[in-house]
Amino acid sequence: MKYILMSLTYLLVNINMSFSQNYQDIVFLKNGEVVKGIITEQVINQHILIRTEIGSLVKYDLEEIQKIEKLINKDKLKGEPININKIPFVGYYYNQKHIHLTPRLLKIAVISNPEAYKYAKKARKYNNWRIGTFGLTSYCLIYGISHYNNYLKVPREAVIIGAVSSILTIKFNINRKTNAKKAVDIYNNDLKANINSKNFPEFNIGLTNSSISLVMNF
Repeated sequence: MKYILMSLTYLLVNINMSFSQNYQDIVFLKNGEVVKGIITEQVINQHILIRTEIGSLVKYDLEEIQKIEKLINKDKLKGEPININKIPFVGYYYNQKHIHLTPRLLKIAVISNPEAYKYAKKARKYNNWRIGTFGLTSYCLIYGISHYNNYLKVPREAVIIGAVSSILTIKFNINRKTNAKKAVDIYNNDLKANINSKNFPEFNIGLTNSSISLVMNF
């Protein structure tokens, strides 16, 4: 068992270091110190191990940490295709160079393509609306349960508002998925077209008084 745990830890370290060119973890400590590097181990409710920028491995207990942020290296993601994975009953899962693309990160990933960026912005907008209406639905459910009486009646306002917000949540979620998929498809297709055009040879014909030359540029 000990050797299995050591192997898993080694694997995690190597995986995190291979992704280090794509992002950086920033740990904010309660004493005001800021540590930058790559988190190689994270034990829930206990501690983290972070390999700092100078290469040292440091352990911090959860009580010492105020918050952890992840800084995405946008320049490293430029020109990289977006992978699409379909999850049954959930929808599409997008990632780019092993980084999961949330609606916010999707906007960053496709920013070089104006058409794809337009749909990515819509996807994030609908996602924010979806979160809002879902919260309202949850509130109405809690309110209805708390005001439930012995006559099996739930306050009418809770039923009406809850029903409307539920319908809006479903609609916004569908629009979010549709626009995100369009953004990714447009981005990937344009990226593929640019790669193919670069690989296609360019023909130039040169004419002189006594000869004709054909030049292919790759």
